[in-house]
Amino acid sequence: MNFGLLGLLEVLEGGEPIAVGRGKESALLAILLLHANEPVSTDRLTHGLWGERAPENAAKNVQQYVSRLRRVLGPDRLETTPGGYALHLQPGELDSERFEQLAGDGRAALELGNAASAERLFTTALDLWRGPALADFRYDEFAQEAVRRLESERREATADRVDARLALGQEVRVRPELEQLIDEEPLWERPRGQLMLALYRTGRQSEALDLYRDSRALLDRELGLEPSPELQDLERGILNQDPALGSRRRRTLGVRRRHVVLLAAAGCVVAVAAVVAAVLAFTGGSSQNLGANEVAAIDASAGDPVSYTSVGTTPGDIAVGEGGVWVLNSDDRTITRLDPSTHGVVKTFATTGEPTELAAGAGALWVGSGSPDRGLIETVTSTGEVSRVDPATTAVLTTTRLYGSQEGGGVTFPGSRSEPARRRPRRGLGSRPRRLDHQDRRRLGGAGGARARNRSIGDRRRRCRSLVPDHRQRRDARGCPGRSAHQPGGAGRSRPDH
Repeated sequence: MNFGLLGLLEVLEGGEPIAVGRGKESALLAILLLHANEPVSTDRLTHGLWGERAPENAAKNVQQYVSRLRRVLGPDRLETTPGGYALHLQPGELDSERFEQLAGDGRAALELGNAASAERLFTTALDLWRGPALADFRYDEFAQEAVRRLESERREATADRVDARLALGQEVRVRPELEQLIDEEPLWERPRGQLMLALYRTGRQSEALDLYRDSRALLDRELGLEPSPELQDLERGILNQDPALGSRRRRTLGVRRRHVVLLAAAGCVVAVAAVVAAVLAFTGGSSQNLGANEVAAIDASAGDPVSYTSVGTTPGDIAVGEGGVWVLNSDDRTITRLDPSTHGVVKTFATTGEPTELAAGAGALWVGSGSPDRGLIETVTSTGEVSRVDPATTAVLTTTRLYGSQEGGGVTFPGSRSEPARRRPRRGLGSRPRRLDHQDRRRLGGAGGARARNRSIGDRRRRCRSLVPDHRQRRDARGCPGRSAHQPGGAGRSRPDH
């Protein structure tokens, strides 16, 4: 049997509600629940039910109410003792007791630095609330102290959960509950400081400072006080852009790659993958820093992350469909499957060959792979074949080679990019490109060879466009026009022939 005070009075047996009467009878049960496992005298019950206006037969009425409750709850539940009546409960049968236990466990986890576990515990605790505490008796004298205590514990647990979510980088997610806490307790500085921090971390520095100024004016007007030292320190940190205020999961190391894709799952979030720490600018939103080798789920309406998930090395393409969010880890040659609801890692499996592309649809994953094409400066891996992968077993079902991959041809890769997937044609005189040596650079025109280092040997056969369309200009060894003496700034600067 379970009893509920966090909302309307509730009694459940086997998950089904039990009727316990109304009026004074239910009020008597509420008083006994607030003093569970301890005797409550008849005088105390009488005062709690009627206050100073107790009828002459109040004690007899109390006995009748107790008798009715015994028939509903069982004779062993409600015991008559020399000190009064005692309602016996087992541990965990009262929702307010479970709430306090879960909230205490959450605080312990938060102190140990386990923010994820703390967030789950606080959420489980707060989910026990079905409405205002003792909603049936909010205006009864006997319930006032308990209501204030329970509501205060609920607000504290909510603020503690905000701390856990801020530690997890969920700044956008906490804003609605912080705004609600501020509405409920306008003079409570803690949620104001938390909201300032959340605004600052999401790039809304001016809004954070506006909130501080409003808080300072409110405290001065209502209490004649200045903000607490903690709130003042937070304001100074925001003004100075103190790095200590940044999210623990974020670093700014530079941008190597970014991919943004709108998930088709409900809830409208955006998945973002970054190799090192990508700073992503959203239209109408703010810039966000993403940690190394992470995927972020982003609120599409606000453009701010709500969770982060670590994946493999060098995450690239993201595909959504077939029951998951799929991330291609280029350097690891693996694919990570994420749960679209929890954003957690479901599975990571290896790919065949050098993965280049990823798409999901038509009952399968489509993985493009190829071989490295080493150019003069960088190695480019072009898609040479497409594998059809079973999303349930991750087994390769079929592999198709892409033909017609010469320049101007190509095969469209299903669902990934608008451009066809082509194998980059090799350049040069019919042989593999090689790096330019010292003699090559000299033949290409001394310092001008620095501009030519990104070209293959065969590119030298291409005709350069003339800087000045004058057929009388003499040309250098590369076939490019040199400056004539009559050009602006060209006197004495014609490149010598080689």
